[in-house]
Amino acid sequence: MGPMPYLPADTISSGSDDMADMHVSRNVLKQVLKEALAETLHEERVLLRDIVAEVLEDLALAETLHEAEEARKVTYDDVMPHREGLA
Repeated sequence: MGPMPYLPADTISSGSDDMADMHVSRNVLKQVLKEALAETLHEERVLLRDIVAEVLEDLALAETLHEAEEARKVTYDDVMPHREGLA
């Protein structure tokens, strides 16, 4: 993993209720999280690709199952002409 982002001491909230300090700290935290996520996605491209491929396969399977289920539905009008011929 790469070097940790530099967090200047004056941007970290010291527990005071000063909203400006909290706002700066949130912005710094947001940026650090973005950088960490981007770095993780970059380093774990194969894992991300495998996850996306599996999700797409699951969606395709679900769609196929749904289509098969819809194809098997029979209406009353489909059955009644055949039933009368059996009696």
